[in-house]
Amino acid sequence: MASYPTSIKSYTTKNTGETIQAAHINDLQLEVTAVETGLINGFEHVLKPLITNTSDIGTSSLAWRDIYVGTSIRSTGTVAAAGFLRLANATDLSWRNAGNSADVAFRVSAGNIFTFGAGVAPDTDNVYDAGAAANRWANIYASVSVRIGTNVASAGAIRLANNTSVIWRNAANSGDITGAVVNGSDILQLGSGAASIQATAGFTPNADNTLDSGTSSLRWRDIYVATSIRLGTNPASAGAVRLANTAWIASRNAANGGDVNLLRGNASDRPEMTGLDLTNGAAARVGTTDAFDLILKRAGTDKITIGSASVTLVDPLILPADPTTSLQAATKQYVDGVTNEIRFLAQGNAQVANKVSQVLVVKARTLTLLYAYADVAPVGSSLSIRINKNGVSAATMSITAGNNAANAAVSIATVAGDRITLDITAVGSTTPGGNDLMVSLA
Repeated sequence: MASYPTSIKSYTTKNTGETIQAAHINDLQLEVTAVETGLINGFEHVLKPLITNTSDIGTSSLAWRDIYVGTSIRSTGTVAAAGFLRLANATDLSWRNAGNSADVAFRVSAGNIFTFGAGVAPDTDNVYDAGAAANRWANIYASVSVRIGTNVASAGAIRLANNTSVIWRNAANSGDITGAVVNGSDILQLGSGAASIQATAGFTPNADNTLDSGTSSLRWRDIYVATSIRLGTNPASAGAVRLANTAWIASRNAANGGDVNLLRGNASDRPEMTGLDLTNGAAARVGTTDAFDLILKRAGTDKITIGSASVTLVDPLILPADPTTSLQAATKQYVDGVTNEIRFLAQGNAQVANKVSQVLVVKARTLTLLYAYADVAPVGSSLSIRINKNGVSAATMSITAGNNAANAAVSIATVAGDRITLDITAVGSTTPGGNDLMVSLA
């Protein structure tokens, strides 16, 4: 191989008409020969430009096919200390985009962070990993979303495919706990395999009165609430179970064919019950044993107590009127009047006689009504009676001929121990009447 010069030779510029020495040609020939030989057989020296960063190897239209480099390619400036392609910080490694309209580059920025001028994707779907079990990324920052799986959600920061779970390892590192999954029925399931779910903040539905908690076939076992359960619009402001006005507490009927409304606050702001059954066998009960009383209160005061053996009224029981049939309730005054009547009975046909019947008074009272009834009416003349108190006439009355009954207002004041007697003073002239004669004082 030709001897390559040890230094760059400098030649004197020759003008037209000047003589070129043979030495000049010989030196130039040596330079050309050395370059030709190096290009064919290889250089034993560094090949470098005369002035830094001014000359190219090849052109845009005359490119080298392959360039073989043994150690590194280095850009200008303070480049990396190792590696095959060594670039200075904040220097782009660029490609032309598919549309030949701009460059796509990535670089190590001044903050020592890889930055990309385009999206980064593997060349084959679902084959490669980002990181490994022993070489993990510390943090991943995404401004819009992380998407996992096929046919993922169209919105949200973390977008998952249907039936894809968010799973945690349990504390003992012995199994997994499914934190959340939207199953094939589009139901959000939480905490499969977990002992419980704890929240550090309240949670609400994203729209009012549209979503359920549980279903008819997937129910929560127990719900623990510290303060209240509130149902409906404008519920009560206090209480453990707070309902809106006129909202019923209801139960399913025994035949599962309908509902039974149990209790509500009605539009008149009063508690309303549709029915109360306190029977269990033959004993009145509240609950399952006889140990409970049913107590009705007003303004915090007991008014009616229904016990296992008695009913106690704190205030008088006031009814609107006296009974008109045998099964209607009666006032105490009515009951006292009926049970304290003085009644006489003269059996058979009426006959004139004194002290036909008598009664001993045990309680002071004033008698104001006198009634008489004969099963057979007197004929020809009246059937007359007299009421005596302690042997002295106190009142008289007659059943006129042809009639069965008579009544009159009286005023007979009595005290305990008085004797009230009945006399028959006249009978019908043709038919005496009677058979039997009943007389009552009240």
